[in-house]
Amino acid sequence: MAGDWFTLRATPDAVELLDQRLLPGDERYLVLQDVEAVACAIEEMVVRGAPAIGCTAALGMALAARKAEGDDLGAVREAVARAGERLARTRPTAVNLFHAIAWMQRCCEQACAAPGASAASVRAALRERADAMFLRHNGWRVHAIGLEGFLFEGTIVKLVKYLADVIRPQDLHGDDIDLTCHKCPEYLVLDMTCVHGINETAGALLAKFTRQTN
Repeated sequence: MAGDWFTLRATPDAVELLDQRLLPGDERYLVLQDVEAVACAIEEMVVRGAPAIGCTAALGMALAARKAEGDDLGAVREAVARAGERLARTRPTAVNLFHAIAWMQRCCEQACAAPGASAASVRAALRERADAMFLRHNGWRVHAIGLEGFLFEGTIVKLVKYLADVIRPQDLHGDDIDLTCHKCPEYLVLDMTCVHGINETAGALLAKFTRQTN
């Protein structure tokens, strides 16, 4: 699965985790279909790192709501409460874990109290909140920029200078550029859907920057 690996992700009926106990020798993923399996994965160090543990717990609570039987609002609320209690026992000293649990519990209460609330609306709110937590901790990995019109040399020079500010110095080869960044993206995405054309010099500059950052 080279080039297609992930640490964790959610499907409609499960949470999938990279088994970090086996790294770097083996790349294996676990499919966790209920909150008990999620809790055991946290306890057994399948997932490591404070942000990843918090995100896993949030996805586990959303999964518990999804798996709650029937369309009774009280059943969903009870499932989320039980999930929070079980997950809280996995790592008693993990601060991010308890933040995630509290965040999801507040979301559940707010969704249940909303006018016209239903089991479906609460489930959707919890999944959205879990996804938001994941993006909060991992969204910095991707930096996307949309370009449009005809690209001239000056445009690309400004673009390269801007992008240089968000890339680590060690990611560039051959040029002495002083770059600093607290959290540096792992992927740069240039959306050129609305670009009508690019002149030769601008194209050469963009190609050079691409070579330096690969």
